[in-house]
Amino acid sequence: MSDNAGSPVGSWTGTVTHDGEVDEYTVDFAADGTLEMVTAVSKGVGGWKSIGPDTFSFECKEIFNEDAGMPPAYIQIELEAKLTDVGFTGFGKATIYSDLDDRLIYYTNADTVARRAAAA
Repeated sequence: MSDNAGSPVGSWTGTVTHDGEVDEYTVDFAADGTLEMVTAVSKGVGGWKSIGPDTFSFECKEIFNEDAGMPPAYIQIELEAKLTDVGFTGFGKATIYSDLDDRLIYYTNADTVARRAAAA
């Protein structure tokens, strides 16, 4: 592992599986407990915290449809993850809301797998 063994601090690339779909993402976990996530169609910010040995939780508000000519919406992601020798795995939920009135649109479970991004 890297200098951050036991910590998610750093850049990661991964996939999230939900409803029979697989989406790719990148996420940067900062030492101050914040995070930034990017997908092909959205961006998000949030926070993370250690909850045990090699275990952490994170939450992220991911905004989408901003420039797609559709009503804006966001996904509230809440996951628990476990660091492994090759990355991290996690499970949690994703709740989609209308950004106009915070109306619940949809809820689903999500699984994720990620690896540390290669150093530039």
